[in-house]
Amino acid sequence: MENKKPMVIHPFLFAIFPVLFLYSRNIGEVFVKWTLVPAGITLVSTVLLWLVLVFLCKDKNRAGLLLSLFLAYFFSYGHFVGTLRNFWTAARKFGSQTWLFSIWTAAFLVAAYFAFKIRKHTINLTKIMNVIAFCLIGLSLINIATFQIKTVILRQDNTDMENAEKFPTASNAPASLPNIYYLIFDEHLGSDVLEESFGYDNSRFLDQLVQRGFFVANKSRANYVKTALSLPSSLNFKYLDDLANQVGVKSRDKRPLRKLLVNNRVFSFLKQYGYTTVAFPTGFHLTELRDADRYMSRGWSLDDFSSELVNNTPVVALIEVFSNQWFEHICHRRRVLYVLDYLVDTTKMKTPVFVFAHIACPHSPYVFDEEGRMPPADVLFSWGGIKGKGRVFEQFNQGYLPQLKYLDKKIIEVVDDILANSATQPIIILQADHGTRWLLDWEYSEKNDSEIYKWSFSILNAYYLPGFDYSQLYDSISPVNTFRVVFNHYFETDYEILEDKSYFSGLQHYNFIDVTEEVNK
Repeated sequence: MENKKPMVIHPFLFAIFPVLFLYSRNIGEVFVKWTLVPAGITLVSTVLLWLVLVFLCKDKNRAGLLLSLFLAYFFSYGHFVGTLRNFWTAARKFGSQTWLFSIWTAAFLVAAYFAFKIRKHTINLTKIMNVIAFCLIGLSLINIATFQIKTVILRQDNTDMENAEKFPTASNAPASLPNIYYLIFDEHLGSDVLEESFGYDNSRFLDQLVQRGFFVANKSRANYVKTALSLPSSLNFKYLDDLANQVGVKSRDKRPLRKLLVNNRVFSFLKQYGYTTVAFPTGFHLTELRDADRYMSRGWSLDDFSSELVNNTPVVALIEVFSNQWFEHICHRRRVLYVLDYLVDTTKMKTPVFVFAHIACPHSPYVFDEEGRMPPADVLFSWGGIKGKGRVFEQFNQGYLPQLKYLDKKIIEVVDDILANSATQPIIILQADHGTRWLLDWEYSEKNDSEIYKWSFSILNAYYLPGFDYSQLYDSISPVNTFRVVFNHYFETDYEILEDKSYFSGLQHYNFIDVTEEVNK
């Protein structure tokens, strides 16, 4: 009896695989629901292409081979480019996308030509491709299942741990509720480290803030060295020890941090008084607050998960070839400028509003020179794998410092616009989430000397608090106390001011090591 012809399944499995693989590699940071739209779009597109190829080839097996080749070409382009750039320095320069895209496309066309010409053995090839596709899907599912099992075990071991701290509610509120702006500038170093370690005096910028009524905490330190930790801590005005106890110090699952950020206590507290929460795109999916009452963006945009998928396709190459700029740099630059340009629009909203904006600047990539222009290619592409302090100072002077200078000018413009257009004097908090981590050793805390810790935890921290007695503040106040101070004064709460501490956590996100002494040396 003749063997039954195999079903052509592999193209549809190969269509799902990139989404599943990316999810399995980032499972600690990504929720399943974020994969549904890209998976759906990929599957629908694959079905349509399948119907077209079956019509043209008159053979399902050959059509399947062609379609799987195309999917492999389409979704592996970014990996091909990344691998090649590790060995070919010239590929880092502008214009290299033309060569890389041409090489990869030529290889695909040659393979597609031979696949189209195949007349024999297509059934056997289909069986082989089905097995390969099932194996790839299976490996990703095993990785996902392993991570989930480890996460459940860690949480079960700590189910008896509860949050012991009880937060009081407000007793009174101001007669005229002020808008509150919480603006986070990623990796903005504090003035003391900028001058002492890097020889840059940014007193002009700080003096401009003081002239406008700000208090600047010149020796402020971050409580955590990762954005995913520092923002949930500051927006819940507490340390994260209880969360570490609940999920386990060995866990690498960031999703509890994401939930803590989305359901943060600042939002909940202010909603009692009719505040509208407003958020902007961040470019970092763990700090995206798309569920805020108002999410201000340029319109529909890809989330980080979908963007990462697109970054692995030739779509990015075509954009970069025609624009002569990397897609990542274009998006990053536009996102930063959008937030800085449109923050003032929140003053026109029905008050009161709480505005949260995590702006990934002056953090790399360095897409601004001191005048706000796109830097030359050698600045854009030269900072991967920083090694040695000499290289750090080169990066600081050529990439970080020009971007910082431009950003500081824009911050003053933003502050002036908000103050000039606010009907009631607003509260404005300018902060960084952490310092610069160029030489931080993530694996071993004991390998980080005090200078590297100071770079990593030093932050900008400035407050515009109308009617507040700034003598109650101090130079080393840290973000964990920000909203304790604000709520105590404006809403007559009685939150305890916590001791300002700095915690390092390396590859294990919740293994907090107190490095306050080293940071403050």
